[in-house]
Amino acid sequence: MTAVYSSCIIQGMIRTQLYLPEKEHKALRYIARVKGQSMAELVRTFISRGLEQDSATDTSGQATMRALAALKLKGGPADLSDNLDHYLYGLTDQPEKSR
Repeated sequence: MTAVYSSCIIQGMIRTQLYLPEKEHKALRYIARVKGQSMAELVRTFISRGLEQDSATDTSGQATMRALAALKLKGGPADLSDNLDHYLYGLTDQPEKSR
């Protein structure tokens, strides 16, 4: 069996198909009709807004690291590096004995 893939690029856009649950499809169709927009235009607007919001979220961890550094913690268990999962996530019942 041979699969054929094609994409259609129109005005700098790439044609994309997706499946929506019936409830969301009906809501999208209704909103598009009320606003006088196509469903495609409405979906593009929703995606653009979502991407803008998502890119505004700091996912680098820098804010968390600054907050940890501000605690100015000293010391800690001597076996911390060997048992990080235990101390950080509680993944093991007992820490392993240091070598």
